[in-house]
Amino acid sequence: MIYSITCFFLRVLFRVLFRFKAYDMENIPRRGSFIIVSNHISYLDPIAVGAFIPKKLNYIAKKELYKNKIFGWYLRKLRTIPVDKDTSAYGGMKEVIRKIQKGTPIVIFPEGTRGNGDSFLEPETGAAYLALKFNLPVVPAYVKGTKDALPKDAHFIRLKPVRVYYGRPKLYQMPAKEGDKDEAYKEVSHMIMEEIKKLKDEAEKI
Repeated sequence: MIYSITCFFLRVLFRVLFRFKAYDMENIPRRGSFIIVSNHISYLDPIAVGAFIPKKLNYIAKKELYKNKIFGWYLRKLRTIPVDKDTSAYGGMKEVIRKIQKGTPIVIFPEGTRGNGDSFLEPETGAAYLALKFNLPVVPAYVKGTKDALPKDAHFIRLKPVRVYYGRPKLYQMPAKEGDKDEAYKEVSHMIMEEIKKLKDEAEKI
């Protein structure tokens, strides 16, 4: 209930304040679990990426965001999942895995934190790990304009246009070579980021 009501109001606000537009939403799978991966430049990004998708999504978020009990409670109601990046390997993914097994789509920002928007940060391997382990389609997304609407160190929003672009879902396979699995996850992570970069290049031409 809280998730649905919040999404409704956020959709209205985004259309009014940011003249929001989403492109190629037909690329979002209609059934089953999948992963949406996106660039990350602003606190507005999760809303831009997921609020307009009809399906209920779960979002991976940093555990640090839940220090305030009230805010943490609200974030959980918005279907976010706290993940401790300091845990060994993928131990922080247990709740995420449970959601995937129930068929829930997941939103992940592979860069792990907000970048400057000029270049991409080194991707973390969580999205690649989940995509390979559960054979999930990965939908790349590129958010444009949130850096101007709410810059990294800003305390107030600015009335700037925001756009999001969705690429076609893609399945990934474990690289056909012997070696450390962590290295394989890193390789696929870079492949995923390349798809986001392609969307950026296309968006810049519009």
